[in-house]
Amino acid sequence: MRRALSSLSCALWLMGCRGEVVETPAATDASTDTSGDASTDTTGDASTDTTGDTTGDTTGDTTGDITGDISADVAPGDASDCAPVPGNLVPNPSFEIVNTAGLLTGWLADPIDSLVQRKGGAAHCEHWAEIQMPAAETATFYWGQEFVVDTAPPKGAKIVATAWVRTLDAQNAGLRIMVGIAGGDNNFSAFTLPADGSWKLVAVEWTVPVEGHTRFFVDLGSEVGKTRKLGVDHFTFVVQP
Repeated sequence: MRRALSSLSCALWLMGCRGEVVETPAATDASTDTSGDASTDTTGDASTDTTGDTTGDTTGDTTGDITGDISADVAPGDASDCAPVPGNLVPNPSFEIVNTAGLLTGWLADPIDSLVQRKGGAAHCEHWAEIQMPAAETATFYWGQEFVVDTAPPKGAKIVATAWVRTLDAQNAGLRIMVGIAGGDNNFSAFTLPADGSWKLVAVEWTVPVEGHTRFFVDLGSEVGKTRKLGVDHFTFVVQP
């Protein structure tokens, strides 16, 4: 995980592990949320990015993009559908691959055991990931992924990042998703999740501010005082045509 994340305020990203096995709620419903509170940080310091509301800029035509390009490729709870989303730049997006140590390939977490592969009831393919967070809010925790693309997106290119998410703790279910240039400009949105534990498709949009960058990141975290356990599946990061 990029070191810049270690300085993030725990008011934005709280992650950890309590180690218990969690019963999987039935995946009975799914919806798309692209209207979360969002703000843009152009300074490279994500911890300052806690105010402002740019919903009009960050949602745009996201719903149309997701419906046409992504939703057709995923069906919550359908293990037979493992088709990749065209143009998705996130490696191991559905958490299907683990290494010899049992850790999810490509994904980083602090603490390292706070991200656990689960099987059954996935939103996409066979597996999903459970994030287990600490009860105490005394430190900064994070998880996510950095990845390198072959071709740098041009300035002004629109990125749409999506994920299927669910709460495993019905109280105050909420999360944030952040995307951007590793160590640079980024954008995040906050979402409220169904209290019944059903999968929900959420999205955040971001416009590439400068050209020439090939290293990007996706991160996900809980808001302070919100859900302690999250399920996540099928992360996508797609440059729109």
